[in-house]
Amino acid sequence: MAILPLDQAIPRFQENEDRFDRMANGDDATTITLSDGSTTVPSWMRFLKLMLDDLPVDFPGAPYISRLEDVENLAAATSPIAIQSKYSVERAARMLEILSGKMVNHIDTAATNTAINTSDGLPVTATDRFATDFIEVTPTTMISRLGTAVTEGTRAPVAYYDAERAFLGYDYSGAGTETFFTISVDAPAETRYVRFTAESTAIECYTYEPELLAFIRNALFSFYGVPNDGAGTLREVIVNKSTGVESNSSSYRTTGMLPVVADSYVAVMGTLIANSVPSVAQITFFDESSAFLGFYNPRAIGQSTRIGSLYPDARFIRVTQRAADYKAVFIGGSFPDADRAHDMLAHGAIVDYFRLDTIIPGRLTALGGITQPTSANWRTSTFVPCVEDQVFYYSAQDVTSSGGAPQIAGYDENKAFTTAILAASTGADFENYRFTIPAGVSFIRATFDITKNPYKLESARAAQAAEERSQTANSVISLMPEEAFGRVGEPVYLFGRGIVPDRGVPIAFTTGDGDFNAFQGDEKVRILKNGSGHITSGLTVKCRATVGTSRIELGELALRLSDPATISSPSSPINIVCIGDSTTSQLASDPEVIDGDGTWVNEFSHQLTGVGVRALDVATQAGSEWGPVVAADLRAALALTNIHVRGTRGTAAVKHEGRGGWHPSDYLLKDVDGSGKTNAFWNPGMTPWGPTNNYQFSMEYYIDNNDWESTDLASGVVSGGANLLVIIALGWNDWGNNTEPGVSGGAMAALMDKIHEEYPDAKVWVPSLWAPPPIILKQNTGSVERWYSAVEAFDSSTRAFGEVYRAVCAERSAWAKFIQVSHQMDPDFCFSRGSIAPNPVANDTSLLYYGAGDLVHMRRRGYDMFARVLVDAFLAEYCQ
Repeated sequence: MAILPLDQAIPRFQENEDRFDRMANGDDATTITLSDGSTTVPSWMRFLKLMLDDLPVDFPGAPYISRLEDVENLAAATSPIAIQSKYSVERAARMLEILSGKMVNHIDTAATNTAINTSDGLPVTATDRFATDFIEVTPTTMISRLGTAVTEGTRAPVAYYDAERAFLGYDYSGAGTETFFTISVDAPAETRYVRFTAESTAIECYTYEPELLAFIRNALFSFYGVPNDGAGTLREVIVNKSTGVESNSSSYRTTGMLPVVADSYVAVMGTLIANSVPSVAQITFFDESSAFLGFYNPRAIGQSTRIGSLYPDARFIRVTQRAADYKAVFIGGSFPDADRAHDMLAHGAIVDYFRLDTIIPGRLTALGGITQPTSANWRTSTFVPCVEDQVFYYSAQDVTSSGGAPQIAGYDENKAFTTAILAASTGADFENYRFTIPAGVSFIRATFDITKNPYKLESARAAQAAEERSQTANSVISLMPEEAFGRVGEPVYLFGRGIVPDRGVPIAFTTGDGDFNAFQGDEKVRILKNGSGHITSGLTVKCRATVGTSRIELGELALRLSDPATISSPSSPINIVCIGDSTTSQLASDPEVIDGDGTWVNEFSHQLTGVGVRALDVATQAGSEWGPVVAADLRAALALTNIHVRGTRGTAAVKHEGRGGWHPSDYLLKDVDGSGKTNAFWNPGMTPWGPTNNYQFSMEYYIDNNDWESTDLASGVVSGGANLLVIIALGWNDWGNNTEPGVSGGAMAALMDKIHEEYPDAKVWVPSLWAPPPIILKQNTGSVERWYSAVEAFDSSTRAFGEVYRAVCAERSAWAKFIQVSHQMDPDFCFSRGSIAPNPVANDTSLLYYGAGDLVHMRRRGYDMFARVLVDAFLAEYCQ
């Protein structure tokens, strides 16, 4: 092609650009005239409309695509269907094939009195035989062939051809009444086409792709499951074709009654029962009074059969399969199943709220609370956020309404009980019970028995809620950090569940200039040193959550890394005071022996100076429940000088100011508590201060009373406090006693302001609360809730208090710093485990799953992680 002059090339380029724009963006009435001036082609939208118009009105996919725009959006990749469902737009055409019923019997259109010759693969005249044209296949294509066997000789039941339709050979194997072929196994490697020969009109030949069957099963059909799991109660019986009466047979397995309506479809995935098998029906049909209507034996595995096309009055079916190969049964199309499929296609993958990290032991009470019944099998979801008219699906077996307790309860925006959404009779069963959220309900909870499958609470809530809330970070429960600390030459670990606790929300990380491909979908990220040998400060990491169809940018954090080559002791003495509660003073719930209290404070000091009892020890902790401690778990001490941790409490080498059960307000208000713990900061001689004139907290009194002023001690605190760092690790007891985060933040601010008033040059750090483990067995002493899911605990503690404490520090940013720790501590390994209940899948009391007995007090590894974050923050601030 000759190169056009510029004055011709630019207009030609503009014309082509305009044509492409109209092709891609035109509506369903748009046609485009090509450059020859006479040829016209439809836009993509018009092409799809024409294709859809050609489909029969009652094609099997009709219940699932109710509007043309659903199909248009799928191909245009502008809707949630294409963007975030697990079926990509590239497979749209193949989806439409299966939706339009193209799993057809090829013999229906075969040439009569013709057969395929075994010598050359060509059609020849053959009386009472039928031969197909070329049928395109792929290496994964499956073939189902049923009917009269082809007599071995010169006729090929299945003939194979390459991409140029050159004959490759034929196959007699399995050419009997019921045969199955897989191209990758049974055909030559080059096979791209097949042709069939049939002996009579009774023969049926189907070709289909496993992934298209998967689409039918997963997107359009409600999963009844493998028998003995979800497809009804199996019995060793068969159902008679003529009478619908069952009789004993160890060779078969039959389900109980499965509900359907005329618009339902059924698909059976196990080995089929041929019509030639005497008396045995694969699917039997019954009316609403359970009276027998008739039977049907499908012709292909996974074939979708419309109930109403065979028996319009059917309201129940029973499915029989061979005992040697019984597999999943799928039923779809009936209300609410058609709506469920449409909800999925319209809003992305459905979220199941009966996951282990979002349920707690117990069942609902009549007033929406939680009770602990005698049976240990009951579970209830955590508070699930929702919006008005949102659709949910609930499945549960043998659920109870004893005492008027509902199975599903609704709550207002303050989580106060408002209504019973579902309250059925005792022992009721539900399968895909569809309900919509009424006005005034902002949260729901649902109860189920964990030993009785199937159980689920599903919705496209994530996508809908994201749209309702303008697709912002507020659409997910999260606490996004601003920084992560580490050292050059060491990997930096980020734990996504310390940012977003809901394990149903995928998380992706990327470097600040990346595209989220580096760490896509990883909950735990190990950022390695780069090719030059180091990660340098200034590198940033972004975090994204995928909520339904929305990708939500949670924010960006900065990596603050200290270079070991330049780490040095502070030039002048630094005094550190650690104020806290029982998490500072002890390791209350760890079954491992501890030699002294102040675990994280001692580890913090040891990593910096070499002085202090280590949290982890290779010699004495070889039998830890999470595996033995090895040398690689321990950080070598830096042996820095001019660092002095001051404290009055504890028996270990390094003292602290942790007091079990104390709140921020206790340090302001108490001289001594009921157990005899005295407040070292209480100044009995000062004039009470504060909004109610009853605070007597004084950092100056504490320093002077212990002779830690520079006038008394060479390394002591100087006037103005320029060499004083106060770490205030409080908040868990406020959360545990239902103190509002804002009230806790006010007490924290009062402590900080008094320190600043007395030592205006001092620094104050406030660490965040850490993230809870996935499953928690913990009684919250001040709450009606006895058990907690990780999502609920994170929302009410880590996030709620973290946001308040961060704001308090931001208002005092010249001298105060909020240090988020949750994203650098692994919630799966910070806590001790305890046995909860029998495994719900195996239903075997010898198999247990585990949850933490405490979400506040960690085991040694947790305190070690906490100390590491503060050590690296200290190095970045004081030792570079």
